[in-house]
Amino acid sequence: MCFPLPKNSLLPHRPDVAFFYAAILIFTDMEYLMNNIVEPQSSKSIPHLPLAKPNPSHAKRLVKTKGMSREQWLQVRKQGIGSSDAAAACGLNPHMSMLELWMIKTGRMQNQPDQPTQNSYSPLYWGNQLEPLIANYYQHKTGHKVRKVNAVLQHPDPDKHFMLANLDYSVVGCDEVQILECKS
Repeated sequence: MCFPLPKNSLLPHRPDVAFFYAAILIFTDMEYLMNNIVEPQSSKSIPHLPLAKPNPSHAKRLVKTKGMSREQWLQVRKQGIGSSDAAAACGLNPHMSMLELWMIKTGRMQNQPDQPTQNSYSPLYWGNQLEPLIANYYQHKTGHKVRKVNAVLQHPDPDKHFMLANLDYSVVGCDEVQILECKS
């Protein structure tokens, strides 16, 4: 399945600035939201949150991942919270507690990650294997070109430098969709 993000999502309008596909609302600036909630105009109106304004700053390319070993990549991931960690950070991951995540990130506990190269029955293995096929299928069906993002991205705001992102693909030359996350 393909989950492209529409242009009018809460994400900034540049693929290299987009963060946290799976958990964007978890790390939204709560003060901004609380001060900008749109009040209903009538009893039939539904209150909603305004769309975030695009941030002109660019994501920092923390490290290039092309040619990086899995162990090196996992070490880089320990430097912050990515979308895969967001559910655990909020206590919503049934497989990892907030304490376990903290212990892993601070080096007090070794994570036992699913090793995609060692277990051909693992969902992670098949997710990695099928990702290029899913991207190719999306490209064929939509006519939008995609480009692999070979970098770990970091939020440009110094107060949010702990936010990391590993995007699967960026969609090139399309204003409506800019990120492609491939899920199988």
